[in-house]
Amino acid sequence: MDWDTARTFARALTRALLDSNETEQLLVGEEISSIGRMRITTREVEFTGLHALPQHTPGREHVDHLGRGGLDPDVRVRPASTWTAFAS
Repeated sequence: MDWDTARTFARALTRALLDSNETEQLLVGEEISSIGRMRITTREVEFTGLHALPQHTPGREHVDHLGRGGLDPDVRVRPASTWTAFAS
């Protein structure tokens, strides 16, 4: 992907995410498109064990990425319709 395409995509995505109606549609669309795909959640994976792996292994990198970003591995399991709106 060239820089102009990436920039155009980023701007369009930003506009969509700032519009709560479009954001909900994007989340529902993602939820529908991912039916049948494996989800890595705390129900299936012991994240403490992954964190104990050596650095630069896929499992350790995944857990470190979640931690750096303050990401919840279980958030994608809940249907988008149950998510609370962002506080202003």
